[in-house]
Amino acid sequence: MQIFVSFSCLLLSISCSWATAVEPPFPQSIVEMINERSVLPSLINTTLLLASIPPATLDAFLATAQNTNNTLPNPIATTFFNLTTGIINETLTVLPLDYATARRIIPSQYGILTKSIHAVLPGFPADQYPLVLSTQIDHGLSTYGFATPDFTSVHFRFPFIDLLGDGYSTFSYEPGIYVSNDPIAIAGTLAYAEEAIVATFNPPLDPYAAVPGSRNGELYFDVLFKGNPALNATFRPQWGIYGEVGDYPLDFYTNLTNQPTFGCANSSCLLTCDNQIRFYHTNLTTGKYAPQGVSASISIAPSPNSGLSFLPNGVEFVGAKGVKVAQAFLELNYLDCKDLKGNTYLGV
Repeated sequence: MQIFVSFSCLLLSISCSWATAVEPPFPQSIVEMINERSVLPSLINTTLLLASIPPATLDAFLATAQNTNNTLPNPIATTFFNLTTGIINETLTVLPLDYATARRIIPSQYGILTKSIHAVLPGFPADQYPLVLSTQIDHGLSTYGFATPDFTSVHFRFPFIDLLGDGYSTFSYEPGIYVSNDPIAIAGTLAYAEEAIVATFNPPLDPYAAVPGSRNGELYFDVLFKGNPALNATFRPQWGIYGEVGDYPLDFYTNLTNQPTFGCANSSCLLTCDNQIRFYHTNLTTGKYAPQGVSASISIAPSPNSGLSFLPNGVEFVGAKGVKVAQAFLELNYLDCKDLKGNTYLGV
């Protein structure tokens, strides 16, 4: 969804060569995967894409952008110095959508890997589908030491899609996202054929804001679209042991957040994939910062108030389960999805 790597290269007037030396504690399987994927060609000329942003718009954004202090520093910025890295502070919430509704939203030419879903979510109802809502802040974004501003976004992930028709490779379909008025993030989203729904967030640049006066650690996150309430979320922490975060195992979240995403739904757009590799073994996601289960109440307004064409009637969930988590990530943009055949989470 983002184009920070080419943005950095463009500003610094350098030639981006992606091969990188990776030091322990990264497993050899991860080292090999990153080195292989980091040299894959991009399907989109991001220099031209960025050049389409009016310079005055870009300058104004960079002059006024703010960063959050509510997070730790990027722990992998120097390890992967010549690749795009950052931190995602987010709450992931599983919304048990009616399977027939999900099937109508997901492009009909793509199958759903139901066996893969039930392998990581045993007991999940067969007549439901795990739509995953992510309310998140991207922070500490860096390539070649060049930092780009933080931004807020809300993602609707339809995971375990059989994009390549091989019955194995897992992808997530993202038809659209809410995004702050960040011209770089907007351009990057549109290039993936996703809807970029510019919204206002309350609170801005804080994914873990406490509900005023709450005594049980409740958090909140609201979205306004054209001044109208579009999405309201409250999260109540559930204390548990690491690895069992509420009703769903941590393996489910690590799996889905490492699935490449795409937005193209038909032959009129370019099918290209965003490959984010998320790490769950850094200081951001272990010890006292280990993932924490939450119980959520989510309300999404009907369109047009929500701006979500793929959820025209809106949805409401009470007691939905999820996890509050921060991860370091590495990102490879605009890849040919076919080059990611066989994608499966390797366990970092």
